[in-house]
Amino acid sequence: MKHLTALRSTSLLALTLAALAPACGPEESLEVVVASTRSPCVGLAEMLCQRHAEDGGEFETNYHGFEGFTHRWGVETRLRYHVEPVEEPDADGSDQRWIADEIVSEAQDPVGTQYTLVFSDIAAGSAWFVASDEGLRMLDTEVACAPEACADVLDRVAAGTSFSATFELTADEAVPLRLLALEDR
Repeated sequence: MKHLTALRSTSLLALTLAALAPACGPEESLEVVVASTRSPCVGLAEMLCQRHAEDGGEFETNYHGFEGFTHRWGVETRLRYHVEPVEEPDADGSDQRWIADEIVSEAQDPVGTQYTLVFSDIAAGSAWFVASDEGLRMLDTEVACAPEACADVLDRVAAGTSFSATFELTADEAVPLRLLALEDR
């Protein structure tokens, strides 16, 4: 009887360890394409969210980004990453961390490529744009623009007026975008 009980205990322990092994092993490696542009989005504050697509699907807004990866305007990136659980997430935070492991490939958009971003549901006086030495700073991105166009953007943001803005990619990584046109929404 003792032998049978010991065998059952050993079998139960082996089954438990086998079930837990995947949770303790290396994370599954996933691949995603990160778009060459970011899009305006609002979480706790105004943000420029990365956009990504998996397995040739449509691009989706990515509110959390990939730890260890810095987006560059005009560069589409195929990225290998893994997901880790967050032990004690904030009440409004994600229970997962997406961590970049490797850049598989990059494709550069040509200088002059145009991107249209939509700024909707803007709160009056929001932080989307502020004046800078280059023209405007769109959160973390410097934008070149003519003085009249810069002033127009700042007026729209101060008033809480929704608009779309068309930018072109420059060759200057420090000031990657130039404002071309504004349109009411």
